[in-house]
Amino acid sequence: MCERFGNRILYNMCEENLKHDDKDIVEGKIWLIGRSYSASPERRQGKSNKKNTSYNKQSDFLQEISKTIADDPDARKLDKEIESMRSTRYNFADNLKQDLTIIRKTIELVQLLNGIVKKASNKYNSDSKRKAENNVSFASKYLHFHLRDIVYLYDSISRENTQNHININYKDNDFKTFVNSFEDIYKVYTKHTLRCHCIAIELMKKGKDYSPRAVDDLLLGYKI
Repeated sequence: MCERFGNRILYNMCEENLKHDDKDIVEGKIWLIGRSYSASPERRQGKSNKKNTSYNKQSDFLQEISKTIADDPDARKLDKEIESMRSTRYNFADNLKQDLTIIRKTIELVQLLNGIVKKASNKYNSDSKRKAENNVSFASKYLHFHLRDIVYLYDSISRENTQNHININYKDNDFKTFVNSFEDIYKVYTKHTLRCHCIAIELMKKGKDYSPRAVDDLLLGYKI
C-alpha cells in the first residue's frame, strides 16, 4: 500500500511539473525517481580511479547535471515531445503492429533522455577519466511517470521475466525491421517493450488492469 501511495506522489509530481527548464525541479524529479527505483544516474557515471561516494559528492553531482539538463536545448525538445504525447493512448488491438507508431515514439523519448543525461554526466566528469554509461533503465522509469499510459518500465528483472510470460516471433519481417531500426543499445529495450505490450493485450482480454504499471507489477511478482 505504501508503495502505491509513493507512486501516486511521483505521478502527481511529474504531471504537475512536466518541463525541464527549472534546475531545482529537474533535480528533485531525478533524485526521487532515481533513488526510489534504484536507477539513479549517479550510479552510471562510469569507472574512475578515485572512488568518492560521500553524500556531498553525490549531491553535487545531481545539482550540476540538473543545471546542465535545464540549460540543454535538447531538454526543450524533450518537453515538446512529452507535451505532444500526453493524450496519446494505445489501441491495444490483437494486432500489435497497430501500436508500433506509438511504441516507436516512446523508445525515441528514452533515447533522447538517455542522451541528455549522458551528456550532462560527461560534462560533470570532464576533468576525470570517467565516461558515463547508458541510463536506459532510468530513462524508462523517469519517463513513465511523465507518460504513465504509454511508457513501459525497464530493468534487468522485468526484462528477464518478460521472456517467461510472452514470446514474439522477431523473425517476422515487420518486427525484425522495427527492432533493427534502433541502435544496438536500444534493441533490448525495444524487444522488452514489445513483449510488455503483448502482455498488456493479454491482461486486457482477461478483464484485468493492463496499464504499463500493471504489467510491471506482474513482472515483479506483485498481485494485480
